[in-house]
Amino acid sequence: MSMEILAKKEKKAVHKSYEEIGKKNRNQIISLRINTTLYNTLQNYLLGMHNISDYTFNSISDILRFIVEKLMISGPINTHKYIQKNDDCIELSIRVTQDHKKYWETLPNRSKKKIMEKAICVFIENKL
Repeated sequence: MSMEILAKKEKKAVHKSYEEIGKKNRNQIISLRINTTLYNTLQNYLLGMHNISDYTFNSISDILRFIVEKLMISGPINTHKYIQKNDDCIELSIRVTQDHKKYWETLPNRSKKKIMEKAICVFIENKL
């Protein structure tokens, strides 16, 4: 009799948040090369956000994913003053959606690093 009661209970529909859906669709990987100084600046920026209890971004990958999404929507940034330095670079791999991967592949290979570094500078200054 207890089995009949359990079988009759209806399962509630589970509504997934946009963030959970986005995490499951992030099955593509892109590689980014950025200046080590900018990477350290992003780490300090993230630490500062967490110190004031702002957990909008949990990791540097989340920030870079956000920047790639904003680049996809608004296009590359041409107005920002950018000082090119020949410092060491760090290569990162982040998981993105298929749309972000397609956009990243359309960018010219020689300019990807510069485009990303400009976008990071703008993000740090005024959060895009």
